[in-house]
Amino acid sequence: MKPLAKHGFAPPLHLGIVPASTRSHGGVAQYSATVMEVLTSGGLPGSIGSVTILREGGRTPENGAASQWPAVSLFPSRHPRRFLPAVRAMLGARAVSWVGQQLRRGCAGPPRERSEIGRWYRKQGVDFVFWIAPDPLAFECGMRFVMPIHDLQHRLNPQFKEVSEDGQWQVRERLYRNAARRATMLIADSIDGREDILSYYGHLVPPERIAILPFVPPPHISVMDPDDQMRQVRKKFSLPERYFFYPAQFWPHKNHEGIVRALGLLRARGREDISVVFSGTQDGPVYAPTHRAVMRLSADLGVGRQVTTLPYVPDALMAGLYLGSNGLVMPTFFGPTNIPILEAWRMGRPVITSDIRGVRSQAGDAALLVNPSSPEDLAVAMQTLWDDRFLALRLVEAGRRRDASWTAGDFAARLREILCVASAWARSDGGQRGQGK
Repeated sequence: MKPLAKHGFAPPLHLGIVPASTRSHGGVAQYSATVMEVLTSGGLPGSIGSVTILREGGRTPENGAASQWPAVSLFPSRHPRRFLPAVRAMLGARAVSWVGQQLRRGCAGPPRERSEIGRWYRKQGVDFVFWIAPDPLAFECGMRFVMPIHDLQHRLNPQFKEVSEDGQWQVRERLYRNAARRATMLIADSIDGREDILSYYGHLVPPERIAILPFVPPPHISVMDPDDQMRQVRKKFSLPERYFFYPAQFWPHKNHEGIVRALGLLRARGREDISVVFSGTQDGPVYAPTHRAVMRLSADLGVGRQVTTLPYVPDALMAGLYLGSNGLVMPTFFGPTNIPILEAWRMGRPVITSDIRGVRSQAGDAALLVNPSSPEDLAVAMQTLWDDRFLALRLVEAGRRRDASWTAGDFAARLREILCVASAWARSDGGQRGQGK
């Protein structure tokens, strides 16, 4: 093979792909589903000859990639957190929380060298790896790699405990700093996201190594047979006749409390007819207390009947929840872009979202923008959209135009281009960029 390369022939590389296949990954799992769908249906660039799926914990991606490409489990010893269920059984939840904090703090130090894992990947024939979810193993194992960085909120919004407390700030900083230093290529989902990477880590990564790949709605969002989808949702869940919809894990930064406070203001003005449906994981050390706080606030403000909370909803039912709603309300504090906005546009529903950097660029004229720190702003927007049918239609039409401006085909073509460029750099780097720095 080497003599052929000297004469101008470069044999195609073998790509390893690590999907995010658990629901705890939230939006990253949806992004992963989109990536796997377009790669399996749209094909690979000519510079990549074969693919192996490196499965997280032995899980199989929920699409055709499982049968189209061979799959192996990740190196078996890589997950110390697999011991946490045993600790929980023996010592209880507080012990699990303490152990988790220590593990996170241990992960916040200098990069470990996990060359044995890199050797194991190479034994599978893998030349370089596409980590769909950010992971420190990407730079620890010594392989050339591509990785997305969707946000740097530990830098931009460190006041939220989910990105700063219990060692999380240090974990994220170590992850993104070393990824910037060593990645063959990084992927941002917007111009704003790319600017953030360059602002904080531009001294570590050349601008040409950061590609932009905007999000598209995940593959499970479909308008096929909308009446049947809405019937299924009504049969499965007890829902208000009219409601705003907000699919989001119960992180504090998602700002469920802001929506509840807006409902309290509306109730004081006699508008008890306006309701909201939340869907998202309600258990876990962060989600559970946030969910309890939201429900407690709902009761205190007298709007408990106007708030419906659903657990994590299967993908097959998400379209029906959108279709049955008056629109999406998403006053998040985090950007730069968010997938539910794209889902709402695809489903033909109007959007209320945050007037913050990144989200402002994503939404353009296809949403009502509000100050996420102002329940009053949110209350006015919710009442206006609830009552004004013509405004809703205008926003729906604007959303459809933006949805049509960047399609799954565009996403697939850009992703193939990125992987083609990354594979060329993987060859020329001769190893992991920045190794040992």
